Amino acid sequence: MKNRPIYISGQITSTDPVIQKLNIVRFFEVEKELKSRGLPIFNPARTEFENPDMTEYNQFMALDLIYIIEKKPSMYMLKGWKFSKGALLEHEVAVQLNLPIEYEPL
Repeated sequence: MKNRPIYISGQITSTDPVIQKLNIVRFFEVEKELKSRGLPIFNPARTEFENPDMTEYNQFMALDLIYIIEKKPSMYMLKGWKFSKGALLEHEVAVQLNLPIEYEPL
């Protein structure tokens, strides 16, 4: 994952607010861990806090996909990413763009 920003992908939303909060906390923990690599990190969970006027899932997904297509980051897939329709889409776009993909160890 040389000289590319790192995009964190995984499940954020949940119908259970407790699980959703835990998911968001995990994104921020991983962001902190990955920053030690000295590369820019894109944390999609942060987007919610930086854009309080945005409330629609499709708005967030559009921003995320635009970032992936334009910046061509390395992808870091969190455990459980296969349970997220957004992360599945991000993964497929990354595969189609031949981006490097790293999977969080189980």
